[in-house]
Amino acid sequence: NGDFEQPDISHCPVYVAVPEGSDFITGWHVNIPSINSANGGCQSPPIYSHGVDIIYQPGGPYVNTGKQSVDMAGSMATPGDSIFQDLSTVPGATYELTF
Repeated sequence: NGDFEQPDISHCPVYVAVPEGSDFITGWHVNIPSINSANGGCQSPPIYSHGVDIIYQPGGPYVNTGKQSVDMAGSMATPGDSIFQDLSTVPGATYELTF
């Protein structure tokens, strides 16, 4: 889910504020220390107050492929707002990361 197409938020006209924790963005965990009430609602007020949002913008300038992207800079974002993946690894093994 590197293109952030899951969950499909096409029912929302602009964005969804991502709740803290795992399983909202398929395959990713979200850490939002700047907010206590993130709820995953469409355009939850106040607008762009959350640190992590999924943006629905087909053909828009911020979408590389697909129809959605992640905004990491909500207007009240603070250092530490982040998304991450847990990867299973083996000590001593070599891995290649691709971005």
